[in-house]
Amino acid sequence: MALPGRAVRVQWMRDQEHAWEPFGPAMVTSVRASLDRGGTIVDWQYEVWSNAHSTRPGGAGNLMPAWHLATPFNQPEPEPIPQPTGGGDRNAIPLYRFANTRVVHRFIPEMLLRVSALRGLGAYMNVFLDRELHG
Repeated sequence: MALPGRAVRVQWMRDQEHAWEPFGPAMVTSVRASLDRGGTIVDWQYEVWSNAHSTRPGGAGNLMPAWHLATPFNQPEPEPIPQPTGGGDRNAIPLYRFANTRVVHRFIPEMLLRVSALRGLGAYMNVFLDRELHG
């Protein structure tokens, strides 16, 4: 505004950027499984604790600088993303059919730090490969 008709470059330094950017959501999982004598999984119990993975910029309320305006925008209430898309429980449901499967997502609406989605939402925590089962 002070230099009409001239391009002005605004650039944050790395330390400034990291002071304002959201961090990847913290997650905790508890996995229990039982095997039969042949090594086949016969029981799969999986619980994941996670907050919203849906605070990506979309509206002004998701942008932290908008919270510091004279008339601030309100931050939207965090909400879990339902399956099949899923947020914290994305990829928690196994691809294989087990005789007894139970997957529970314990949604945590508030975190101490500002968090937002990583590209795979909850997938990074809920995907693993067991070498014994898959060679």
